[in-house]
Amino acid sequence: MATTVSPQELMEVLARHDRYLKKMTGGRRGNLSMADLRGVDLREANLSQAKLSGANLSRALLQYANLSECDLFAANLERADCTGVNFGGADLRGAYLRGAKLRGAILRAADLRGGALLYEQDNADDPERAPSNPHGADLSNATMIEADCTGAQMAGCNFSGAKMPRANLTSAVLRGANLSNVDLDGADLRKADLTGAQVYNANLRNTNLEGATLDGVDLSTVDMTGAHFSLSADSLSDQIQTALKSHQDWIRSDGANGARANLTDADLSQIDLTPFNLSGANLRGANLTGAKMHGCMMVMTDFTNARLTRCDLSEAILDGAVLVNADLSACNMTNAQLAPVDLKNAKGELIGRQWAANLSNSRLRDAVLVGAKLTKVNLTDADLTNCDLRNADLTGSILDDTDMTGARLEGARLPPRE
Repeated sequence: MATTVSPQELMEVLARHDRYLKKMTGGRRGNLSMADLRGVDLREANLSQAKLSGANLSRALLQYANLSECDLFAANLERADCTGVNFGGADLRGAYLRGAKLRGAILRAADLRGGALLYEQDNADDPERAPSNPHGADLSNATMIEADCTGAQMAGCNFSGAKMPRANLTSAVLRGANLSNVDLDGADLRKADLTGAQVYNANLRNTNLEGATLDGVDLSTVDMTGAHFSLSADSLSDQIQTALKSHQDWIRSDGANGARANLTDADLSQIDLTPFNLSGANLRGANLTGAKMHGCMMVMTDFTNARLTRCDLSEAILDGAVLVNADLSACNMTNAQLAPVDLKNAKGELIGRQWAANLSNSRLRDAVLVGAKLTKVNLTDADLTNCDLRNADLTGSILDDTDMTGARLEGARLPPRE
């Protein structure tokens, strides 16, 4: 059962704990394990390293308190106001934080994995007892705006419905965590481990997921607009990996070995393809949304009907590439090259003809083509609305019925109007 603590007893514990932290005579580490502290006012209190395992702190006022390295194992913090609280290095295993306010809280290196008190069965009929959380702390519906959770151990935690915009979850361990309906807009999840996490209907807009582990995560219902992340080619199916490897052999041997990659309708979204030479590959109808292809060689690659929205094609070599009806909206093509290819016969001799890049009927709305080379490109019926074409070279390009409404053209070289 919870232990009743009078205001006088609480003040005495705080005073002795303060002396303990200062290494003064008469100091004693604060021990409020299993204490009934519902609604208590501990704003700005220093309880660093104190024992609060199993304590009931529901609806407590803890704003800006120091609970770093505190033992809060299986503590009940339901609907507590933990705004700005320092939980750095605290033991929050099995803690119950449903509906708690954690705006600006510090949870660096805190441990929020599963845990349950061995003797809680004796308190099964206690209506104020926090539910057991053997799989991870319960932070459902918590408010964690701008919370610092760097390196926190959060495997199996329940964050469903939590508000976590701009939270710092760098290197946090979130394996198997429930992030359904969570608002993580603008959060930093670099190098976080989200293996097997549930992210149904989560808001991951503008998040930074560089280096994050997303094995077994279903992103089909997630809003990833503006998210910054990429997946290694190792996450692709064995069939696609084999096709890419065979294509590299085909490139290196000038067609003697391997085979040209046929990746029609393949899902390559968010994949980092920078290590690969994709020249001549068939990527018709492929989904390359958010893919990384900075500096890639893609000479005469076929992207007909492909989705390339928000992908990185900066400094890519796309000479003679076919991008008919491709969607390149909001992609980065800074300093990309789409020049014509001089054709050769079987003996490697020039035949006096060129193969120009073809972007007819393509969509390039809001794309960035600063400094891009687009010489002799077919842009018939292409949509370049709001494109950034500053200093781009479109010499000799075909612009029949091309929509350039709102495009930035400072310093651009355009073909003469007929």
